[in-house]
Amino acid sequence: MKIGFHIVQLGGGGAERVLVLLANYFSAKGHKVYVIANKACADEYCIDSSIDKRYIDDELIAEDGPIIRNAKRIKFIRDLCRLEDIDCMISFMAEPNIRSIIACLGLRTKNIVSVRNEPAREYPGIKLTVARALFRLADCIVLQTTQAVEAFKGLEKRATIIPNPVDESFYCVRADLDSARIVTAGRLEAQKNQELLIRAFAKICDEFPETTLDIFGTGALLEHLQRVAVECGVAPQVVFHGRTKNMPLELSNAAVFVLSSDYEGMPNALMEAMAAGIPSISTDCPCGGPADLIQNGQNGLLVPPNNAEAMASALEDLLRDKSRSGRMAYESRRSMERYRVSNICERWQTAVMDVVLR
Repeated sequence: MKIGFHIVQLGGGGAERVLVLLANYFSAKGHKVYVIANKACADEYCIDSSIDKRYIDDELIAEDGPIIRNAKRIKFIRDLCRLEDIDCMISFMAEPNIRSIIACLGLRTKNIVSVRNEPAREYPGIKLTVARALFRLADCIVLQTTQAVEAFKGLEKRATIIPNPVDESFYCVRADLDSARIVTAGRLEAQKNQELLIRAFAKICDEFPETTLDIFGTGALLEHLQRVAVECGVAPQVVFHGRTKNMPLELSNAAVFVLSSDYEGMPNALMEAMAAGIPSISTDCPCGGPADLIQNGQNGLLVPPNNAEAMASALEDLLRDKSRSGRMAYESRRSMERYRVSNICERWQTAVMDVVLR
């Protein structure tokens, strides 16, 4: 079988990492795999050498406007599908989804689109209405949460829920719950709302003077967040590490993991921490990824979005009650077994086979 994947780029985020993982999986299974990105980027995820990788924008010129650029991108994908006789094209995220649907019209190539974030954010305003209309032309819509399905009412028969997989390295972590580190990981952008976590940490740090808040990630808000830490009087205890290539090691020395986002799809960072057996706190944000993962009070704690008081209370709870923290860590790891790479990739394989053989 010949399978294509389309995304903007091959590095930097959770969607990109999952797409590369799936491409490598299908290639290892003996399928011919094509990966199509708009352009190359620094720190791309490692892709198997047997995979045919193409960069669309290599074919464009600087003078092309946005309409011409997208028309050329669609033509590139369509030509590849036709010339290589691709059986199924899988796209991730908003613009690639739209391009792939149009590119596959009238071809024998089947099309699977995948929504990777909160739908109203991935398709803001009128774009969600357009997406609902175009998605009727897709052969399958992969969503990550039950809440996300609700955004595409009338398309339930085309929809399937497949959450993100968790790399096996996180299941091997042996956590030190006596650590004095609160850890978070994610891009330093408004969506992730690390400011909320810093302000919540400031409310409890006097009671836990040895505790640090370790923030992993890069982004445009670094200087702003550093100023917030100074403003809150916790700058010496808040450490900005930038990006790490060994998150399992960092989690092995974490007492608590926190996701402070305003919205998410199925958050990789939270899943990885839970698989590593780290007691975790998350905002109960749309489109329901954290709520699908956490049974509140059993394998983690959910708090309302943008509520520093509630987050501070949850932090104090887990830092003070080590017995409860330990039980939560055990339940957390146990609940994540179904998200192992082999299980999730098999679900993707079933979805692809169902579409191709339909």
